[in-house]
Amino acid sequence: MSYHRLKEALAGAESLAESYTSSLVVPTHRESQLRTDEAAGGVASCFNVASAALVVALDHLSTWNETVRQGSVAVYANYSLARPAYECALRVLWLLDPAARPVTRIARGYAAQLDSLRWMKKFQESVGMTDGNASALYDRLLKAACREGLTVKDAKGNEHLSESVPSVVTLFETYDRPTGDLKAGWIYRFLSGHSHGFEWAAMRGAELSFSEAGMDLNKVLVDMNELIPMADRTVSAVARAVTSHINYRLKAHTEVRSH
Repeated sequence: MSYHRLKEALAGAESLAESYTSSLVVPTHRESQLRTDEAAGGVASCFNVASAALVVALDHLSTWNETVRQGSVAVYANYSLARPAYECALRVLWLLDPAARPVTRIARGYAAQLDSLRWMKKFQESVGMTDGNASALYDRLLKAACREGLTVKDAKGNEHLSESVPSVVTLFETYDRPTGDLKAGWIYRFLSGHSHGFEWAAMRGAELSFSEAGMDLNKVLVDMNELIPMADRTVSAVARAVTSHINYRLKAHTEVRSH
């Protein structure tokens, strides 16, 4: 019964992927938030970063769904698939937040793209790319943000964006619903603990199986009482991200803000 409930919880992944794909061929609404933001400045960063994050979320959720649909329920890998799906979905909600002003959404797009370029630079340096282009791309994008009035100067006169990428815990606490009296930040820490294989997460619920040659061997089973609600919440987060992405481009901005 628990397996079928998990299967049902993840089944929505297929329709979410289909909704996203089918929306791509529909022309942009002339009064959409996308068009409103375009009139305010360089919207490409915001929409492109959100689109990339949504594709990553859908890919991981679809993989999780397909794995379970074929009859396999892993002990740890469930959470390793849930984490990027969940995290990327909340990033989409932050980037395309209809409650934010157009200039704020644009600044968030720049912030997300610049943050990506910082990581790209570290990657290029780590593989010995002496001719890596991350620094040049970063400088060019920062200058574009400056021209749009999206930067501020620090005490040393250095330019910084007016918006910054929030921590993932902050994304969970801001764009996901609480669990009882607790903010949702604990969910990210729970998923991260399992994804990184930290002992505290890996050994949760472990039962002593038997001792052999002075060594205690533990048995770890899937806790469906934890996994099924996590699947429900992950699918819900991705569903909200898909809706946000579609509404941003295909609905009149007044209609989106009224919801």
